[in-house]
Amino acid sequence: MPTPASTAPRSKRRGNKEKAAPKLQQLEGPLYDESYIQQEHLKNMGSRPPLKDAFVDNPKSPVANFANTALHSPPRYEGVTGFHVETAQKIIRVTLTLYTTPPIVATGDHTDKKAAERLCALSAIYQLHDSGHFDKAPKQVRSSSRALAPPQILLSNGTLVDYERAHSFMDFYCRRYGFRKPDIDLTEERGRRSNSIWEAVMTVGGRRIGMGAAPSKAAAQVECYLDVTQYLESCDPDLWKAFVNASKTGNQYSVT
Repeated sequence: MPTPASTAPRSKRRGNKEKAAPKLQQLEGPLYDESYIQQEHLKNMGSRPPLKDAFVDNPKSPVANFANTALHSPPRYEGVTGFHVETAQKIIRVTLTLYTTPPIVATGDHTDKKAAERLCALSAIYQLHDSGHFDKAPKQVRSSSRALAPPQILLSNGTLVDYERAHSFMDFYCRRYGFRKPDIDLTEERGRRSNSIWEAVMTVGGRRIGMGAAPSKAAAQVECYLDVTQYLESCDPDLWKAFVNASKTGNQYSVT
């Protein structure tokens, strides 16, 4: 039987292999730098007056205020480091989705994460301004967005996915790898003011792979499916591509 001492060097070598640098994701489309974002804003602003300088200098603050007040949900910035195809440079791409009607998807590219987040927020604030959302009362924006805009998640490739699509993707995933249907465990967490939050946890093949939280059971399950879909696509973009190709031919429910 080998002793712990004799196995240590082998374990160490294995650990070194695991630390190999991952291959950078290829990021397509334009470079969403400040120049590009400004150009898009000038094309879309129409006859509206320009934004206040304070909004442009620090766009994250007004975006957060709008999201919390009008959409009743804080902004969620998603960042990914990748290789920009057109400019051949390593960048950080940050995206943000605001579930207005229709949804606003903002993107910012930079070599620095904080700068990329600022550019993303700048894109969001310009789109909110150009589409007239600042002309509406917060309560009107909140009610219309909740009634008409279903929850969606933004994938790393820029695709917006709703619950139906996410549910179909999970069916494809389970069939492809021989898993049973996902198990969803729902737990109610009661708040201090009698308000409660439902938490949905998805388990596939004995592993917990995602969760979602919302005021109702149904909404929590929707958030859970969206969370899992975003997670799986970020881990294996080729799996999502296989699902999309299978969907085009109607074979997303076939075992391949």
